[in-house]
Amino acid sequence: MQDYNYLKGNCMEITLELTCCKHPPASELPKEWDNNRESLLAYMEKVHIGVKGFVKNSVTSGWISDAEITVSGIDHNVTTGQFGDYIRLLLPGSYNITASAPGRTVVNGEARLKEVPEETYRKYYRYEELTGLLKALAQTHPHIANLSSVGQSVQGRELWVMQITKDPTAEVPGKPKLKYVGNMHGDETVSRQVLVYLIEYLLDRYGKDDRITKLVDEADINIMPSMNPDGFEKSVEGDCEGEHGGRENARGKDLNRSFPDQFETIDVPMEDVPEVAAVMKWIQDKRFVLSGNLHGGSVVASYPFDDSLKHKVTGEYSPSSDDKLFRYLARSYAEHHPLMKTGEPHCPDTPDETFKDGITNGAQWYDVSGKRMYRCSLHGNV
Repeated sequence: MQDYNYLKGNCMEITLELTCCKHPPASELPKEWDNNRESLLAYMEKVHIGVKGFVKNSVTSGWISDAEITVSGIDHNVTTGQFGDYIRLLLPGSYNITASAPGRTVVNGEARLKEVPEETYRKYYRYEELTGLLKALAQTHPHIANLSSVGQSVQGRELWVMQITKDPTAEVPGKPKLKYVGNMHGDETVSRQVLVYLIEYLLDRYGKDDRITKLVDEADINIMPSMNPDGFEKSVEGDCEGEHGGRENARGKDLNRSFPDQFETIDVPMEDVPEVAAVMKWIQDKRFVLSGNLHGGSVVASYPFDDSLKHKVTGEYSPSSDDKLFRYLARSYAEHHPLMKTGEPHCPDTPDETFKDGITNGAQWYDVSGKRMYRCSLHGNV
């Protein structure tokens, strides 16, 4: 999914593998929350790196939507939104930036960017419990939280998204949008829980913690704890290898192999993956600029692209035009994660597998077509 976000959604997404065991015992959840809390927050703060602004008609002062924002030397453009607003994540440095639209004068500019110097759950929440908790949280914090569904699973379960931002019902042009998506594979369950913990943490610490308050005031945070609620209900606690099922959706489709791919045609009918169709529309509608897709099975931060033209099984580095930025974003998560940053997860099924700095290019790790990372990167400006 990260490739799609980047290429089609203006959004920089990385994929985060959180645990060697896909569905560990619930007793390990406090440790996993401790492992990921700082990394989740540190990564979210990267939503503010880069440049942002508005493109207006110099005569009428009206907004110009769908104008292209080009950064010299980087072959990846973003487009302006309904109110002429744009956000382009960039590393510190000097850049020549161009705004252009059909039939209008091209505007050039230069930007110099400086580097910007408890919960104790002991069980997994099944769908009904999760739904009740999210509704209660939104009701308790209406000034900064709004709960909505972007669609339904095969079996009719809602794909809940908690939006956390100051005045969540107001559309604020220029406010950067970010998202976390968990439990895309139903049997990879730590992601689901830590995102619930993150929702609670942000809501509880708002107004008490300057870091959290700044994040919520200045960014539009969207958190989907479970993209595959049907699969989660089928999964079995303690099943580290996914032997009892739950990875796929209720029609047996792997959601992270069902997104359009840049190198080959993915022949998966959208009616078999309504979860994917809903998330694709969500990506297009919301115009996210930063995203994290949380998984399980290893402990590493993976970045685009997930596959290559050669489709070599492993070892083929497949960089995007923003490869340096993606590596920086991946490191920003990994370096705050006590195990991930070592690059040595020592997962039982791959005990000798290592990752320099705790990060990897997706295709270099293993080549997979139809992943969400492609969708986000190519089609979501993420």
